[in-house]
Amino acid sequence: MANKDFADVCSGVVVCLFGVAVALYAYANYNLGTLQRMGPGMFPFAMGGVVFILGAFLCVDAFLREAVPLPDVNWRAAAAILAGMLVFSFTIQSLGLIPAIVAIVFLSALAESPFRPVRTILLSAALCFIAIALFRWGLGMSFNLYRWPFR
Repeated sequence: MANKDFADVCSGVVVCLFGVAVALYAYANYNLGTLQRMGPGMFPFAMGGVVFILGAFLCVDAFLREAVPLPDVNWRAAAAILAGMLVFSFTIQSLGLIPAIVAIVFLSALAESPFRPVRTILLSAALCFIAIALFRWGLGMSFNLYRWPFR
């Protein structure tokens, strides 16, 4: 076990346990029915089995190959993307959709080492237009596009 891929073995075990938990929950709380007249629990039960099998394949594959060194974590990128998601979640209600999209795009763009402001501005403008077209015009949802609470 010393030269095996321990991280993938642990991941496979976690995936297997999740699949078993889903299957057991479906079996205990829903009617499975039969294969000819499937009940509401048949699909989650089957998906739990599929997830278990995928986790087992992951474990077997990890046992059959040698360990691979883990890559270094890019902490700057992780922090920038996490900060973007946090700022989006805090600003969507208070400032509106457009400032929240601009904030998440600009903060997430800091994950790249050469910051490209022109590309970031174009991306945020395009995402704002797509969000307005989809949610406001397409789905007819009414929400604040922008709000200035500092009066």
